[in-house]
Amino acid sequence: MKFGVQLYGPLNNMQGEVLEKLSALAKAGITDIEPCMTTGPILGPEDVIWPADWLLARVEEIRDMGLRIVSIHVFAENLVQSMDKLKAIAEKTGLKQFVVKTPENSTESILQQTALNYMKAADMLETFDVRLLLHNEAGDIQTKIAGKTAYEHLLDLCMGKVGAQVDVG
Repeated sequence: MKFGVQLYGPLNNMQGEVLEKLSALAKAGITDIEPCMTTGPILGPEDVIWPADWLLARVEEIRDMGLRIVSIHVFAENLVQSMDKLKAIAEKTGLKQFVVKTPENSTESILQQTALNYMKAADMLETFDVRLLLHNEAGDIQTKIAGKTAYEHLLDLCMGKVGAQVDVG
């Protein structure tokens, strides 16, 4: 049986260097991983949110541990402007999906602009057989816009071009 894990929690709570933590997860039977990555400045714990270039340089080392990157949570100001890097990572890892989130402090106009960006990025990703998924968080479930959660409303605005990755926790 294969087991996968979204790395934010484990990496944030384990001691040691990133590659040591990944090795420990592999030894524990984890086979599939979903890391967090940024194409710009790191906006969180450095050992948890990896710069895209760091990840690109270590894909083979991670693979040699027996770990497979199946998707990546992406933090980018503009996905379309980051497309060359996303394509390089998708090609090197073989992953089939990138995951994004609803913007904080969502309003109707922010969600409309985000939807346009996400739909354009989804179209570009589709050209190399990769999907874009929207991950939920507490804030976008608590925020209501047009009678729905901000998360649901953003998915609607994306008109089926962006899929859902629902965190039921």
